[in-house]
Amino acid sequence: MADMYSMTPAEAASKVLESEHGDFLREAVRCVLRDLMEGEVSEIAGASFGERSPERAVQRNGYRPRSFDTRVGTIELAIPRLRRGSYFPRFLEPAAAASRRWWPW
Repeated sequence: MADMYSMTPAEAASKVLESEHGDFLREAVRCVLRDLMEGEVSEIAGASFGERSPERAVQRNGYRPRSFDTRVGTIELAIPRLRRGSYFPRFLEPAAAASRRWWPW
């Protein structure tokens, strides 16, 4: 096997992702995405998870699973559900908008 100095950047990245560092990167991305979703849902609901507030607009109603393919691998997300209305993470919207753009029906 070639050493790190004679590898291309793609080979080096592949080696890192195949090793234990790939798990660390996937977990870090999952945590960042979870925090983004929690922030968005808290903004919509008018209160954070477990917080009682008179400004609360809607209650949470569990989570739904969704796989998200990234460069560091597939990440299983737990997308928060709302009792009234719906929530779809903003970071997933560009992909959904792109697919709607190409399929007119």
